[in-house]
Amino acid sequence: MTAAVLYGKEDVKIEKVPIPRVADGEVLVKVQVALTCGTDLKVYQRGYHARMIVPPALFGHELAGVVEEVGAGVRGFKRGRPHERRPLQRPTPRGGPSRPRRWRGGTRH
Repeated sequence: MTAAVLYGKEDVKIEKVPIPRVADGEVLVKVQVALTCGTDLKVYQRGYHARMIVPPALFGHELAGVVEEVGAGVRGFKRGRPHERRPLQRPTPRGGPSRPRRWRGGTRH
């Protein structure tokens, strides 16, 4: 998959990376649309986020796409269904524009 990877202060590269495997309690979403928010800009300028991103890391967290895979124990998500990732939901640092992405969480918020 293609991902934006943050390496440090004002250092983001678009690269090919492996599609993550889904573990129990996780969901994989194929991203169709992604946004850049104020937090993304601050992380880009600073090169890190104290609680979410330690470089190198896949970059981005606001997205809409289609559920590709659902891990064991997850409720409220179904393969092939549209899904959006709202800014107030905290992702793992495994995401970015225009590619599948995964995050932890048992149910939709």
